[in-house]
Amino acid sequence: MKQDDEEGCEPDSVHPIFTKDPGDWLAFVNNQVEVTTEDDLKHSGYVYTVDPVSESIVLLNKFSAENPTNVSVKLLMGPSIKNVEIVAQGSSLDSQFFEKLFRPARGDTLTEKEIQSKFIRLQSWLEQNRIPVSVSRDVITVADALTIHPPYTPESCLGTNEIILARIQELIKNMP
Repeated sequence: MKQDDEEGCEPDSVHPIFTKDPGDWLAFVNNQVEVTTEDDLKHSGYVYTVDPVSESIVLLNKFSAENPTNVSVKLLMGPSIKNVEIVAQGSSLDSQFFEKLFRPARGDTLTEKEIQSKFIRLQSWLEQNRIPVSVSRDVITVADALTIHPPYTPESCLGTNEIILARIQELIKNMP
């Protein structure tokens, strides 16, 4: 939705988030599209995601089949987008490929015994460092402010207090 007056939105106007169905945006995800911007440039690629509030689109392009991780990412801001047209339907292989791009690579999968060993080592390490921990099944809770889930790496810590999160992650990195 483009603004008609230079001062901003009219008092009666409604933000597009309230008038455009999110399903319309979802229809673009994982499909190959051509986006025309206000400066009449055309941008092609696969839609990775769309922000329905700002109406911005994230486009991905693969450069070569030989090096599949060589991908460009382009963010097209909502106000500059004039038109979006689906050129081709994306395949499930494309969507799986793009999902893997933004997820951390998982190393070798650990056996149940290795996970249990890491659990015991981490719990002991935290207690040695006088960190208050409680255990519920396979989750370690630190001071009721943070949880650590299998496989008990710095990346598997969840918490809202950034200071505690950073310190516990650093402790885990330094665990012998």
